[in-house]
Amino acid sequence: MKIIKNKPLPKSRSKYAPLLEMEIGDCVEFDIKSDFVAATGFLRKYFKITTKTTSWKESNSGNFVGSIWRIEGETK
Repeated sequence: MKIIKNKPLPKSRSKYAPLLEMEIGDCVEFDIKSDFVAATGFLRKYFKITTKTTSWKESNSGNFVGSIWRIEGETK
């Protein structure tokens, strides 16, 4: 075993990594609930967000819209 100094951390391999480019006030919408839940958990690690979900049924078909807004800078 050896100690390596100043080795950079690997880049995130999450499919949600592009969302880290969001600026305060930006919003992203998802139409798949599982993606919305996963992205919410991912983004909360990096900055403060707020969310809103809407689901409704129209003649036997369910629709989902989940929105995530970046509201503040990086979390501590």
